[in-house]
Amino acid sequence: MQKARQNKSYALIIAFVYALFGVVWILFSDRMLADFAQTPEEMTRLQTYKGWFYVVMMSIVVYLLVRAGERRLRRGHFKELEMAERLREQEEKYRSLVETTSDWIWEIDSDCVCTYCSPKVRDILGYEPEELLGKKPFEFMPEQLAGRARKVQMEAIQECKPLTALEYILYDKQGRGVVLEVSGVPITDDVGDVVSFRGVARDVSERKLAEQQREKLVRLLELKNQELQDIVYVASHDLRSPLVNILGFSGELSSSCERLLKALEEEDSGSEEIESVIRDEIRESLGFITVSSKKMSNLLDGMLQVSRIGTTEVEKEAVDMKRVVDDVLSTMRYKLKEDGMEVHVDQLPDCMGDRQLVDRAFSNIIDNAVKYRDRTRKGVIRISGELENGMSIYCIEDNGVGIAREHQANIFKIFHRLEPEGETKGEGLGLTIVRRIADRLDGRVWVESEPGEGSRFYIALPGVS
Repeated sequence: MQKARQNKSYALIIAFVYALFGVVWILFSDRMLADFAQTPEEMTRLQTYKGWFYVVMMSIVVYLLVRAGERRLRRGHFKELEMAERLREQEEKYRSLVETTSDWIWEIDSDCVCTYCSPKVRDILGYEPEELLGKKPFEFMPEQLAGRARKVQMEAIQECKPLTALEYILYDKQGRGVVLEVSGVPITDDVGDVVSFRGVARDVSERKLAEQQREKLVRLLELKNQELQDIVYVASHDLRSPLVNILGFSGELSSSCERLLKALEEEDSGSEEIESVIRDEIRESLGFITVSSKKMSNLLDGMLQVSRIGTTEVEKEAVDMKRVVDDVLSTMRYKLKEDGMEVHVDQLPDCMGDRQLVDRAFSNIIDNAVKYRDRTRKGVIRISGELENGMSIYCIEDNGVGIAREHQANIFKIFHRLEPEGETKGEGLGLTIVRRIADRLDGRVWVESEPGEGSRFYIALPGVS
């Protein structure tokens, strides 16, 4: 367009020069001829010369003007060629940068339809660039994420604001999720309306995996530290009590033995005293020593069980939860029937985990629901589950005695019992093992409960993708 304007301006200059020269020549040449010509024949001859002179002069002027125009056009053409070559080199340079960068360069229009994809998309998602043109990026996202991403992108377009380091998950051609860090800027027209959005997407899947592993290790370290504190507490408190009993009654037993020996040495001692020492004192001391030894053995076995959960090799697989719960209930059928428990099982989503560990976790929670049932009413257990944010969340609900709020933070600690002297038997290991299993399977467990209303134990495990 600029070149057309220049050509038009130059044509007007030539026309103006031609007209000006003609007007000046006509006005002044006739007066000059009138002064020189004496007769009509001379006037005719001079006018002929004047005409030819005018033609020659105008030809020279036009020729010079045209040559000047040609030189000007040639210089302009050379500049255009030079600029075009520079543009081509710059375009080739930036194209090379775009095609060799480790990031995926993309562009969408105001309707979020993809209009450009750099070749890097092959390495990241496995698609050819042409396969994504004309499609919206939300078509390759998980359904829940797609809605939020669409809302964020449309707000950015409407408000003409950039997007910075947003994390999205897109499915590659094999159906696997790829975590991308996305940034982009709006492209506007002359009036400021957004006509497209251009940006980059970087594959951060490995970084996210490393972050998750680091968080997992930190959490595992915290749990190990907590376990160590619990074991130190058990060693210094729970094991100390039976040790004191063993030492005390060992002393009593030693005294009884001395008295027995003394009685045997004395000739006048009767058999009644000997019988009393053997039947009462020695038997009592041995009984207390045996009970304390069993308690120590149970405590050590419990610590060993919890420790083994942390070192057992985990074999993760898709676990059919309906089958797991059916197996658990089948194993506990006699106990459930004997205690008059009623069990309802809703539809359960599958999860990723170690089947044996999952089986044990559910067995412990259901066993607790039976142990701590409210004996004044019929016991009811309901097992349900749902998928939420990639996690399978299961709820084991009962109408038992419930748990006071001040005790809920402690029930997952090793050897903690709600009623240590109550009639409910146990070592306080069941829920500790459940918590360790949940940790090993990258899940978590928690409780919601009110005294007299029952409890709801939740265990969240990774869902089957």
